[in-house]
Amino acid sequence: MFRKAGVIVFFIISHFSLLSQIEKINGVHVFSDTTFVSDSITLGWSQPDSLYDGLRAVVYFHDGVEYFMFQDSNWVRILDSIPDVCSGKFQNYEQLRNTDPGIVCKLVYVSDFSDTIGTQIRIVKGGMFMKDTTGTEDFGLVIASDTAGVIYKRIHNGEIFPDWWENLKDSKKIQKAVQVAGNGGKVVLTSREYNIDDEIFLDSLKNVHLDGNKAILKASDGVTRNAVLAAPYNQGDYTIEVQNIPSSWEVGDILVLVGDSTNTGTSGRSQIDSIIGNTVYLRYYFTGQSGGLFPTQPAGKKVIKNLNLIRGLPSVSEAVFGEAGSNQGVIIENIIFDGNKQNANETSLSWSVNNLIFFQGRGSEIRSCKFMNAPTEVIKGHCINVHDNVFEDCNGSVYHLTANDSMFNLSYPAYFVNNTVINCNTTLYNVNGHNEGIISFSWNGGYIIINGNYLVSGTTANGVIGSLQGYMQGDNDREIVILSNNYCKGFNLIIFGSHQTTTRSLMITGNIFENCEYLAPNPQMSPSVKICGNVQAGTTNFGISFRNSCEYQTIVDQSFGLGKNALLNTTASSNTAVGHYSLEYTLSGEHNTAIGGSAGKTNVEGNKNTFLGSWAGMQMQGGNDNTIIGYWARGSAVSTGGNNNVHIGSEAGRSNNGDVNVFIGYSAGRYFSGSHQLVIHNNESDNPLIYGKFDERKMEINGSLSIEGPNFFRLPRITTTVRDNLVNLEGGEMIYNTSENKLQLFNGSIWIDLH
Repeated sequence: MFRKAGVIVFFIISHFSLLSQIEKINGVHVFSDTTFVSDSITLGWSQPDSLYDGLRAVVYFHDGVEYFMFQDSNWVRILDSIPDVCSGKFQNYEQLRNTDPGIVCKLVYVSDFSDTIGTQIRIVKGGMFMKDTTGTEDFGLVIASDTAGVIYKRIHNGEIFPDWWENLKDSKKIQKAVQVAGNGGKVVLTSREYNIDDEIFLDSLKNVHLDGNKAILKASDGVTRNAVLAAPYNQGDYTIEVQNIPSSWEVGDILVLVGDSTNTGTSGRSQIDSIIGNTVYLRYYFTGQSGGLFPTQPAGKKVIKNLNLIRGLPSVSEAVFGEAGSNQGVIIENIIFDGNKQNANETSLSWSVNNLIFFQGRGSEIRSCKFMNAPTEVIKGHCINVHDNVFEDCNGSVYHLTANDSMFNLSYPAYFVNNTVINCNTTLYNVNGHNEGIISFSWNGGYIIINGNYLVSGTTANGVIGSLQGYMQGDNDREIVILSNNYCKGFNLIIFGSHQTTTRSLMITGNIFENCEYLAPNPQMSPSVKICGNVQAGTTNFGISFRNSCEYQTIVDQSFGLGKNALLNTTASSNTAVGHYSLEYTLSGEHNTAIGGSAGKTNVEGNKNTFLGSWAGMQMQGGNDNTIIGYWARGSAVSTGGNNNVHIGSEAGRSNNGDVNVFIGYSAGRYFSGSHQLVIHNNESDNPLIYGKFDERKMEINGSLSIEGPNFFRLPRITTTVRDNLVNLEGGEMIYNTSENKLQLFNGSIWIDLH
């Protein structure tokens, strides 16, 4: 059934186009006067291309059903042209049941109406009904009139409303609506509080949509679901005797025996096979959480009915309670989930019981909901996109990731995005059995993106995320976790336990951690673990710098760093570093440029240096105005000074730690020490082609020197006074004495004239 206020929607057995002649009639649905077919409903104005006198249409209005006939170029309303039809509006289902036997309606309409149960006013959804000959009244889809012997079936093509089933309790109403909606259907709740004492089971449905319309699903008080042992339960028994059978217990319900409120004090689950008097016959004996027999319990201990407000197909390990599988494409939105932990629903704090939602399936969403007062884990399952929700005052993890082995490849990944979490995961993990963090992991957990959330802890004892170690199994070994752009406050740990670094990836980037103490009890780093770009505020102290595990860029006081640990420690300005570890330890040095892996890595205080090439100037701790170009050029020598040097070429001056040197060429001056040297060569030889000493104004050419072409070789032209002041002379040196206009040679002791 479609509804659109102010619009007539109708069907005639031909092709359709515009019907403006009856636009002023306030109708919303039109059906053919032949056998009704729900799939034939068409939205919009419509009429056949070929109109002829006698053509008829049935129109459903807000206040009744009317018939029209096309006559003399117009649509004319006719009220009684077709037998077995009544018009009018029934006020409620009782009026429909008590229809005068003489009035048998083919199509009828029942209004929405209010009803009161105790002090609770509810709104029951009406709708369109059609006469049928089969069916048993179910207080929603089928209405039977005992007086008239007539059965009406709801035309429910479209949204399904649980309150159609007027005489069922709330949880059964919703269960009935989910079953009727089927795959691809939509269930719309009334904006009121629903008392849930039976879980709503999705069965094998896919693509079903639950719209809460701000309704509250509240777990019923524990007293209506929990019982007390009237006699001891003996280990391995298949029966229990209780003081009173709760009104909500029925065959198929899941029971748990509680020795104490902890996880180890809570049994595994069994199932009601039958009930005779106050004796419950079980399909399975109670086991412990880790297997084996649950120990004997004395009279007076609690037996609780496990209640997941919404549950889907179970995992393989739980398949004794139903076929294993997943529910893909499920949408749950606009619902307030209240776990009602205050009213005897904290009998057990184990993670395995009384979850608010439990299912898995790729393509599913939980959005725009509020979760509160959960006694244990809030959402348990996998692959669900949980976004734009609010979680408040919940004892357990808000998202507990666990996946079915056989369906795992149809389940992951999961998302937890743009949620607000306040005062949750308050139960200690050794009481809950999990609850290591806001996001916890068990069987096949992981493979989740956690982004853009506001997370404030309820206790400092637990973490932001739990430990993945030990929960990855065989071929389903997946530990991909991305924790990014979140605000986290008040946690004792970021990661509750050590990450299993031998498998997949963990990335923690761009978060603000305020008063979150430390990173992990035993942090392990590997290439698959990336932790960087986080703000450690308040008392947060990772205890070790994890920025060196990521590739990132840093901008500090007009300095720019790109690469792993580039400009990691800088507090200075006007530096540029490109490459892993480039200018990593620079603190006070300014106006430096380093390009290449580890270029200028240890330059702590040097200024106005240029390092170009991997490991160029890598161990220079200080020094100013140096130009170092080439792989490992001046890269080996540890020096706290070293100024005004020029090294050009791979490994040029690699071991030098002096000042004012010029080394040009591959390995030129590689092992030369000292200062004021000129070396030009193409290998590491200690007898280079050209060698000079700047401080002595001296240069050597170690090889033949020839001058070709119309060029001149000009000797130094100096006066006698200048000549006599020359020092460090050696035999064979020549000058032209401008005072005497003579060419002179120094023979080792005196100057002699050559002509």
